[in-house]
Amino acid sequence: MKHRYELPLYSFYDHTGMVEHLEKMARRGWRLDKLGGMLWRYQPIEPRRLKYALVYFPEVTGFEPTPPESHLRLQELCAQAGWQLAATAGKYQVYYNQDPDAVPLETDPGIQVDIIHRTMKRNFIPSYLLLTLAAVLQLFMQISDLNKNYNVWYSGKAYYFSGVSWMMIPAWGALLLIYLLELSRYFWWHHRAKKRAEEGLHTPSPHSWWVQLLAIVLLILLVISWTTVGRMRGFVFAVLAAMLLAMVLSIGLSKLLKVVGVSAKVNQAITIGVACILSLIAVMSVSNFTIQSRRQAEQMDAVLPLRLEDLGVDGTHYTLREDVRQSPLLRRIEYHQWPAFHQSGSAFPELNYLVVDVYCKALWDVCLQDYLKNGAQTVDAAPWGARQAWQMENQYEAAYLLCWDDRMVYLELEEAPSDAQKAIIGGKLKP
Repeated sequence: MKHRYELPLYSFYDHTGMVEHLEKMARRGWRLDKLGGMLWRYQPIEPRRLKYALVYFPEVTGFEPTPPESHLRLQELCAQAGWQLAATAGKYQVYYNQDPDAVPLETDPGIQVDIIHRTMKRNFIPSYLLLTLAAVLQLFMQISDLNKNYNVWYSGKAYYFSGVSWMMIPAWGALLLIYLLELSRYFWWHHRAKKRAEEGLHTPSPHSWWVQLLAIVLLILLVISWTTVGRMRGFVFAVLAAMLLAMVLSIGLSKLLKVVGVSAKVNQAITIGVACILSLIAVMSVSNFTIQSRRQAEQMDAVLPLRLEDLGVDGTHYTLREDVRQSPLLRRIEYHQWPAFHQSGSAFPELNYLVVDVYCKALWDVCLQDYLKNGAQTVDAAPWGARQAWQMENQYEAAYLLCWDDRMVYLELEEAPSDAQKAIIGGKLKP
């Protein structure tokens, strides 16, 4: 094996955890030789004891066309003391020494703490604060969506739990806790490290690999949840592919600008701007293509279990639509049969209904009460062949809610059906 790759699960300031891990890898026969954006790369060596050290550079951005002068000076000084550069990644460098008893690079704990804190203040603390704010806003939006009270077609608990929104509250809640935990752990370490530095003592940084792992797992769960929602699967994979392409193009542009010799500030501004524009174009293009494809599929492939023809209406000049939303908790399908062109009068009635299959028993009463909260009157369920039936308070149509063991159906008709039509409707829509 020529190289080995690894996903690092360390906070940026966790120099102690990274050094201990790299020294352990050396004893196993692997030496770090490259720090990528997402992965660390190792090369095989004879198992040995190596001593590692991390050095932070608060002023470096990673967009410099040539190695900063501070990097070069440090490399010369370290080489004279037997420390060799293993890899560099923007704001920090990793050195190793073949003498396990070599004098540490960082001998003054006060200077080390100050440099780490200045580095954190420039990028990582603002980033975590913004992520925390984003998580709070997302939680607020999701809880607001859960309690919205619009019409039955575009809101409600069944609509909420049939999509990915049901995953958002626990996921964003967990991410919020992770961000707050990371910030509090860092400030707690920084406070202790400053006090101990006054006594000339180094303070090991807290290890939190499990926090990073939990964040990755949450991200994977969110992606998986998106792919379980009806026609969203293709859309999600297309968006991820488009975003990945935008990221690859942005990284390639940044490297090209480095080769050309563009300054770090200009490179950073251009790269970030192009990345945002490419991401926006990619998402908008995929969204537009998906919407158009979905509309065509709804008109061409829609199969309605109940149609106006079943109720004695000529359905020749009608458009059929089927809209499926499905999650592991429940499935919600909207069915519509509309006139192909606008006509007024009873000769062209409409048929609208939705079928909700509840997979999670705990959500049955939640969804049922959500439909009934705007007013409903119990009616005889026998003509429908249902277990329960209600007539909804709807001044424009004859609206009904029918329930079987694991299915509820909301139905809108332009006039009250006869008992014979009720039997047909129940027979077509029962599970």
